[in-house]
Amino acid sequence: MNNMLYVINYSEDPDETIKLASKLIERTADSEVRYDSLRFLAYAYKAKGDIESAVAAIEQIPEIYFSKLTEIAFLFDGEKKIEAATKERSVSLGNLLQMQQKIVEYYAEIGDKDKARAEIERALELLEVMSDLPVGENYKGFLRVSLKSCKL
Repeated sequence: MNNMLYVINYSEDPDETIKLASKLIERTADSEVRYDSLRFLAYAYKAKGDIESAVAAIEQIPEIYFSKLTEIAFLFDGEKKIEAATKERSVSLGNLLQMQQKIVEYYAEIGDKDKARAEIERALELLEVMSDLPVGENYKGFLRVSLKSCKL
């Protein structure tokens, strides 16, 4: 049932997402399923314009500053270490670049094009340093288009 959340488009069918996510939250003992369902619930409420309910859902997800992959990389040696560290690096780089996008969006929203451009440039510099990693290619294209776009 949890996989169905990934099939339903929460922006096009927020009510169905809310129904399914709520059911999962009620019935599961698995914290991973619960937090994932709360995340989808928050996005669905936002899609409906119900910001108060979106906030209530997202506030139930704990803020955690480490991951299982991070801890495996610190705890173990050999193949376990490299596999975990490599996966975590890709996830972290993807998250960092997504947050750069959010910062750019904010500066664009308030009309500060210089700061928006500077953040895009910073993200491109990060990608240059990590240029051999596969996660970077999609972001490079997006950031270059953003930089050249009329909006910025």
